[in-house]
Amino acid sequence: MKTKAISTIVSYVLVAGISIAAVAIVLAIGLPAIDRAKDAALISEAKNIMQQIDANARQVLFEGSGSQRVFSISSTGGDYFSDASADRILFKLNSISGVIDPGTRRTEGNLLISAGTDVKASEYDANSDGANELVLENSRILFAVKKSGNTSNYAVINNSQLVKLIELKDNALNITPSDSSTIVDNSPLSANGTGYTQLTQAGDLLREASIKAYIQSDSGANYEIWYTLRSNADFVLEQVRNVVYR
Repeated sequence: MKTKAISTIVSYVLVAGISIAAVAIVLAIGLPAIDRAKDAALISEAKNIMQQIDANARQVLFEGSGSQRVFSISSTGGDYFSDASADRILFKLNSISGVIDPGTRRTEGNLLISAGTDVKASEYDANSDGANELVLENSRILFAVKKSGNTSNYAVINNSQLVKLIELKDNALNITPSDSSTIVDNSPLSANGTGYTQLTQAGDLLREASIKAYIQSDSGANYEIWYTLRSNADFVLEQVRNVVYR
């Protein structure tokens, strides 16, 4: 009798243990799918709201001066905000479900849909020195390069002075490099010459962007320096490309 009682108790413990494991497995598999479905529903809702806003704005434009609409937004998630500088309204959703592949950038009518594309490339006076710089930035870092010359009008360049400002946003730290030299073939003369700097692509909500410096150096080498910033990165990649000897 005692042996039977012990066996029964052990059996119940085993069943309970198996049940708990099964629930844990279901949750581990099910939660990511639930998150994806939830995020997909929020994005679909945001698209509908954005399309309604766009339709109202176009109707007001058609009706002419004095026309107006009052439009209220009722959302179950995400954030809506206006960007007056770019004359647009944005919806932002922080998600780890992968419902939209990172690096995606596509248009649907008047909607721009992007994911993992937080890079902006623009031209403005980033360090308040009275002259515009070429600027790459994302949510974590700002990187500014001296604007020099153009493709049809070369300027004198010393590449040790090209990088004007690095701002590490996570640490609220600003750095003004005293020397950003790039040397080709171990020749100090290669840092000096004539050429230009340019943004390879201007805009925002980009997956990555670059600044190119083209230099005809005093050492006899023509080359390019590419500074590239990618989404969510806290560093800038520097590459020397297309070295040609005169």
